[in-house]
Amino acid sequence: MKEIMEKMKQAQEEKRARKIDERLAALKSRLGLTDEQAAKVRALLEKESGNDDIGAVLSGDASAVNVTSLLGEGDKASQSATDAKIAEVLTPEQQAKFKAFQQERKENRIEIATNREMTRLQQGLTLTPEQKDRAYQALGDLAQREEEQPASNGFDPQAMVDKQQARRDALRPILTPEQMKAYESMPMTSSFESGAISIQLQEPGTK
Repeated sequence: MKEIMEKMKQAQEEKRARKIDERLAALKSRLGLTDEQAAKVRALLEKESGNDDIGAVLSGDASAVNVTSLLGEGDKASQSATDAKIAEVLTPEQQAKFKAFQQERKENRIEIATNREMTRLQQGLTLTPEQKDRAYQALGDLAQREEEQPASNGFDPQAMVDKQQARRDALRPILTPEQMKAYESMPMTSSFESGAISIQLQEPGTK
């Protein structure tokens, strides 16, 4: 078991490194970073990535886990703080390009969130073409509103419940009563569930 956990941890660290390399390459290409700027930006990205607590979970150190980060709720706050520091490294011309880059990332997050919920919806229900179109529009509008909301400073279970209820309210006029009942029976989801790992958190000292 220890060997498996070590391999999982190594795989996660390699994935983290690839993600940093990809983001840095995109920024260098779009903004024309100098070598000095690129080094500073890499340090900021590595620091942001270090807030990812999956390694603590895989190593069994549950006491070090930030539940907010695991559930994806802390991502927006962390990225926002990092983006602000990256902007300080840039020239005024680069800052304008960076704002356009940030807008593209925002639109990508909205699209990913919408597609994820649509996939879950269609896995559990058989929708007509009209229902698919209406559901995609409704979930897209909801993802847009959620993206505009400020990031929370801590894990808020009620906020997750409210988000799920908002999805149900948005889909209620679109689904049949039978479909709605089936949808309401589906478990709540979060951005963390998009990964292939299912993790059960334990209090320190418990088995």
